[in-house]
Amino acid sequence: MMLNPTHFPTEQLGPELEAVVLEIHHETGAPTSTIATTLLAVISLVVQGRIRIRKRHNHISPVSLWYMCVLPSGELKTAIARRLKKGVQTFIDQQTEVYAVQFQQYETEFRAWDAEGKGILSAIQRKSAASEPIEEEQALLQYHARRKPKKPKRFKLIHERMTPQALQKNFNECFPTTSLFSDEADRVFKSNAVSDLAMLNMAFDGSDLISDLSTEGELIAHNPCLTLALFTQPEALDTFLNGKGELARALGFLARCFVIAPFETTGFRLIAHSKPASDQVINGFFSRCVEILESHISADPAEMQPKIELHFDEAAQHRWEWEHDNIQFMMRPGELLANDKDFGAKHADKIARMAAQLHFFDGNIGPISLSTLERAISISKWYALEFVRCFSKPPSLPQEQRDANLLLGWFANHIRTGGEFVLKKTDVRQCGPNQLRNIMRLNTALRLLWSMGCLCEGKFNEKKTTFIFLNQQYFTHAQVQFLCSQPQS
Repeated sequence: MMLNPTHFPTEQLGPELEAVVLEIHHETGAPTSTIATTLLAVISLVVQGRIRIRKRHNHISPVSLWYMCVLPSGELKTAIARRLKKGVQTFIDQQTEVYAVQFQQYETEFRAWDAEGKGILSAIQRKSAASEPIEEEQALLQYHARRKPKKPKRFKLIHERMTPQALQKNFNECFPTTSLFSDEADRVFKSNAVSDLAMLNMAFDGSDLISDLSTEGELIAHNPCLTLALFTQPEALDTFLNGKGELARALGFLARCFVIAPFETTGFRLIAHSKPASDQVINGFFSRCVEILESHISADPAEMQPKIELHFDEAAQHRWEWEHDNIQFMMRPGELLANDKDFGAKHADKIARMAAQLHFFDGNIGPISLSTLERAISISKWYALEFVRCFSKPPSLPQEQRDANLLLGWFANHIRTGGEFVLKKTDVRQCGPNQLRNIMRLNTALRLLWSMGCLCEGKFNEKKTTFIFLNQQYFTHAQVQFLCSQPQS
């Protein structure tokens, strides 16, 4: 696999985020693409519960993004992920304490409410037995039901692995913003976490998740937000793709991911070339993560703040629509995404999501500007090149070229066994490859080989028989050996 010829465009992250990436890069020696991808995944998790993006008219979507990093063992996956999630973990620790207090208060209120309800029911039973009117108690019971204390929800922002049922439960019992953030994705691939790819895709798209398998009846998770950040070794990904690869592509799971496979740095990360990262730069990133996560909190312990709907300004809107159409062109035959139409179909949407994330994380207000959109386009183009490099199949040869190659091998074997460079065309048709018994396919292949200088056709003394003359300068001893060693199909 060839490396992406261009470096990750860290400058497009903006000065503050680029500084975070470079500080960790200079400290650890890890590839900037790995660090930047981890950072973007953290940003996706942090902001997805606060904003949505209106791309055009009524086309509104979540902003969550999915990432997959393919790295061999020893490439600091765990260290980088743990380092950049520190701000999120700080918020989780704070909210765990807050939730404990809220839940204790809820239980106290619920017990009092439950006892009050039992008292009303007891009064209804007593009056009913005595044939006394109970209208007043019924009205009181209805009023009582409306005052049922609401169970508080908590933030469960990070999962390392989970089943589809656990994900559904998380979206209902906790605030509906979470992530599958695993630095050992092999465990995720082997578990049930990806057994329901369609459900994961629905979470990416922001569709309501409905489950009737719960003992509590039908559960509906509205507007779920899910970030994926999977760090995996090449062998683990190959095993997953060999098992579910076709399904993962057919259902659009891989198309929704930004995938990277950076070069190995093991053996080149020297302490002599490293320097400690700036606490001011790193802590500034953590503080911003905590600040945004705290803005999720509302006065109601069972609800989050409503999401902010972002949109492009006029110039950015025209630019995004132009880029959308340009991506369509890129999916035509012979273009960059011709073999990756599934990825191309999601690419414009992911550009809009990334632009919204950068805009909000930077603290901007108002519409998304053209400059921010251009940054998102540049970063997303780099990820598109990575996806093509990692997954695109090489273009298949035209039929005439495959026929010509088949014929070359047959001619080489004819020379090796008989030493003849002249043969009748009818002999080729009768004794040559079965696929080329059709005269039209045979003639097409022969014309191509003639144009390549491998052979020519002609007759002796104006006889009707057509002969094929093989070029001895092309069919050298070494070339004949090479052609005979190639598999024939």
